[in-house]
Amino acid sequence: MKKCPFLLIIVLSVAIVAVYGSLLKFGIVGDKKTASGSDSETDSIEVATAVHVLKTNLAGALGMNVEEQFPGDDFEVPVWTPPGGLSANAAKPEEEVEAVVALDADGEYQDPEVIAKDIASDEEYRNNPNGFVRSEEDGASAKSYGEFITVGDDYFEAGDAAFIGDSRMQGFGMYSGLNNLNMFADKGYAIYSVFTKPVFQTMTGNVTLLQEMELNAGKYKKIYVMFGINEMGWSSEDKFNQCYYQLLDMIKYYQPDAVIYVQSVLHVTKEKALSAPKFSNENIDRRNAAIKQIAEDEHVCYLDLNSVYNDEEGYLPSECTSDGIHIKADYMQVWVDYLKTHAVEIVETPAEAENVEQ
Repeated sequence: MKKCPFLLIIVLSVAIVAVYGSLLKFGIVGDKKTASGSDSETDSIEVATAVHVLKTNLAGALGMNVEEQFPGDDFEVPVWTPPGGLSANAAKPEEEVEAVVALDADGEYQDPEVIAKDIASDEEYRNNPNGFVRSEEDGASAKSYGEFITVGDDYFEAGDAAFIGDSRMQGFGMYSGLNNLNMFADKGYAIYSVFTKPVFQTMTGNVTLLQEMELNAGKYKKIYVMFGINEMGWSSEDKFNQCYYQLLDMIKYYQPDAVIYVQSVLHVTKEKALSAPKFSNENIDRRNAAIKQIAEDEHVCYLDLNSVYNDEEGYLPSECTSDGIHIKADYMQVWVDYLKTHAVEIVETPAEAENVEQ
């Protein structure tokens, strides 16, 4: 360390900020308040963001990469097979894919119907006088369910909502202000890891997402998925797509009554995109187009978060983030409000379903 004073400073900074964050979290220091968006909560969030940035800088200085990386071109897509059933590999013939998609706990899957209601307008964000949100056309789609409706906090806080994804989703769980969320998100989590990486804690030890879905089969009624930013360096788009198909097929098998929402990959800031071309708008938009097609093929919802975060050039505004990628606490409510105005409701009786069809 004597030869590398810069690294010593970073290490000490991470330690100090992390300790201070823990003290804030447990109310040992600071004016702890219960209201969402309180001064204490904001301080804690900013500390967490600072820790993340410092760790990233330290990893870069040591030649390390904090994000999950694609294992190589020879990587084989994990093949998930329903218990006693058909392989869910998206590379198989189309008729087999449809057969897997059609499965539920009883072996017969019916596309859910919804009660069509008017959706609240997003104009308050699209014409935001503060200027940090200048929307493009919203590309969200709920074709298989009907129309989007507006919901309140209870839609997410009933204990039956699951959030799956990478560090951006993890940040949403920490700082959205919503309670009682089932979070299955982790920093560096990549889509090919969902069947093999035991990162989620249970009373009996860590489990994979596959094991979690199996252990709690039928528990979740709303599931939000976000993957794609950690895999931007993948050379094979087809393998990313196959992994995504596999993930959705697995979720549908174990959670047949759940409404599944696939969220777009958020853009990064202009500075980040220029310094790391793999994060260019063109590359992210190409990936989002593929994800939207996957959502349509799988008959699930697609949500376009860029429609409420993009600046006038189509980038994530610099004021929304501390590192060019992750959303700061002050701007997390934009994400929450977008989800609230882009929900669907499943019809519970045949009579209601007939009314929707008419």
